[in-house]
Amino acid sequence: MNIETRYILTGGNIQSAEDGGKAFCEEVIKGHGDSVRAVSILFARDRELWDEVIERDNILFGVMVPHVNFQNEIGELEALPSQINNANVVLIHGGSTSQLLEQLIESDLKDQDLSGKTIVGHSAGTYLLSKYYIEVSDEGEIQLSEGQNHLDIKSVVHYRSDFYPNKYPHTFSWEKVDNLLENLHSEIPAVRLPEGEFVLFNRNSEPQKRE
Repeated sequence: MNIETRYILTGGNIQSAEDGGKAFCEEVIKGHGDSVRAVSILFARDRELWDEVIERDNILFGVMVPHVNFQNEIGELEALPSQINNANVVLIHGGSTSQLLEQLIESDLKDQDLSGKTIVGHSAGTYLLSKYYIEVSDEGEIQLSEGQNHLDIKSVVHYRSDFYPNKYPHTFSWEKVDNLLENLHSEIPAVRLPEGEFVLFNRNSEPQKRE
């Protein structure tokens, strides 16, 4: 069965959803049958954490969609084109957005054939897939930075959570974020994603927000 390319963006911490992430897992595997091949891009995190992330994902999908054989492999930079080609699902995990973009600077995912695949962005992965995203400097300054522009949106993750305020208690405010999203590149839609929520994009369609 031919399916269209789909993008799922999350605001982070998807297991904090009321259903524990069940709707998210069901959306990820939708259309790919009972055997799903996934590749996880983990460049936003230090390598010693990769196995932990993979194990957590395997447990989540095993619990939420137990009827599916979910095969999840770690993406390696040099092998990534062939891994993506063989996968149904590409999972781009969160962590350091700058680290993720730096690793993929010569391997833009837009250069890969993503036809019929489901591309998932978690947190920093959401930022990578966006045209613009909210970036907070080490000093707490807020600006819009450029992602890889898979989707013509401005995005912010962990929206209205304590994630950024806890890191920058004296300089960060959500009001500043909202003002920036409203006043810069106003022709581009802003996507605000609280933790535990996700939004689905099909190519050439409006986003469908889910919790």
